[in-house]
Amino acid sequence: MIDIIFSSANSVLGSFLPDVICLALWSIAAGAVSMGVYSWVSPREKLLRVTGQAKEIARQLRAYDGDYSGAQELLKQNLKLSLERVWLTLGPTVAAGFPVILTFFLLENHYAHRFPEPGESLFVSIEPASEARGIRFDPPGAAKWNQEQTAWNLVWPQSGQKIHLIDRAGQKILTLPTTEPRASVEQSSAWDALLTDPAARIPQESPILAVAFDYPIREMIPVGPAWMRSWLFISITLVTVTAMTLKIAFKIP
Repeated sequence: MIDIIFSSANSVLGSFLPDVICLALWSIAAGAVSMGVYSWVSPREKLLRVTGQAKEIARQLRAYDGDYSGAQELLKQNLKLSLERVWLTLGPTVAAGFPVILTFFLLENHYAHRFPEPGESLFVSIEPASEARGIRFDPPGAAKWNQEQTAWNLVWPQSGQKIHLIDRAGQKILTLPTTEPRASVEQSSAWDALLTDPAARIPQESPILAVAFDYPIREMIPVGPAWMRSWLFISITLVTVTAMTLKIAFKIP
């Protein structure tokens, strides 16, 4: 359900913006929401108090000119304040991570891979492997069994054409192409029902647990090393920069 809403909103943005700009906007929004959640749930006054006390202890330690035994009490106070700060920020940090994790899940489904070009081939793996040979493809001949790879070698259909995957019992479990190029399609679960498109899930009554596709990796930018061209590098960078910029600008402890 969430994926359907996200796909609709992303389609609207994509109708007049390049995909890399859409990715950037979602990442910036995730960073802003994350820092907003952190600021909202964090105990600001307590953090300011602990931070002020820690700075004072640090100042005293720098100015201290005695032996080690005399500094032990200051070191104990400094450690206590550090642990208290960790405890105070633990919960808000976990809460702030949820919007980022959700956004990464949605972005991965949309931007991690691309659909093959018509006529391009890819491997399709079935889990469990014992059910792989029982899979049928409609139209017949759309895929051939590759014994060496223990997977099906599927030829991607022309624009507007569909390929149906049918299990041993004759049940249609999946139709290609799906809405987005997800590398793995699994059986339905309560979590999937909330997050993903129902058309991109395998019915629970099917003996097939998962279908994996060897989709090509999508490059969002044409320059730099391969790892820098991926959606993940761009998204992590923008989420981090956005969150830290807001933290500094609004002096969030």
